[in-house]
Amino acid sequence: MEDKIAFTVRLLACMVAFCYVGPVAAATETVDGITWTYTVSNGKTSVCGGSYSNTAVPTSTKGEITIPSTLGGYEVTSIGNYAFYNCSGLTSVTIPDGVTSIGDWAFEYCSGLTNIVFEGNAPIVESKSCFYGCNSDCIVSVKRNSGGWGVVPGKWNGMRIEYLTEDTIPVVAIDADAASLDRKSGSAGMPRP
Repeated sequence: MEDKIAFTVRLLACMVAFCYVGPVAAATETVDGITWTYTVSNGKTSVCGGSYSNTAVPTSTKGEITIPSTLGGYEVTSIGNYAFYNCSGLTSVTIPDGVTSIGDWAFEYCSGLTNIVFEGNAPIVESKSCFYGCNSDCIVSVKRNSGGWGVVPGKWNGMRIEYLTEDTIPVVAIDADAASLDRKSGSAGMPRP
């Protein structure tokens, strides 16, 4: 009987050890002079922060940046919580088409941000606080053939969405909160003839 109990306890211990997935350690990689902090889980990469004091790039990062499409040899698929928190010197961020989600507070207090370029479909945005404290004149630029950009009030912190032609020239703007068209630049996302 004791052998069966000992065997059962060992078996359970092995099962727990096999099933437990501990915290994923953060790694860094320097791309185009910027050191990125990221994690890899199940073959997918997240540029991460995790807390307001641990961001994906140094908070002193300034100007235009492009999030790499791969880090650590894996596709970047998400932007984690606090990833760019208080990076007030950023003016433009280009997000690769593999990104499918953006975490809470990811761009909070990026007050210098004037443009966010999405190279793919609309990602899932975890909360309204994602862009809290960003420049109210910030423009979200998306490719015309991308999907999922239905108007969701408040999701883009009042930032206007511009649909781009192949040459990245804005052709129509939609205010994400008011769902109004900018009649000066076109209608229904189509350029004027």
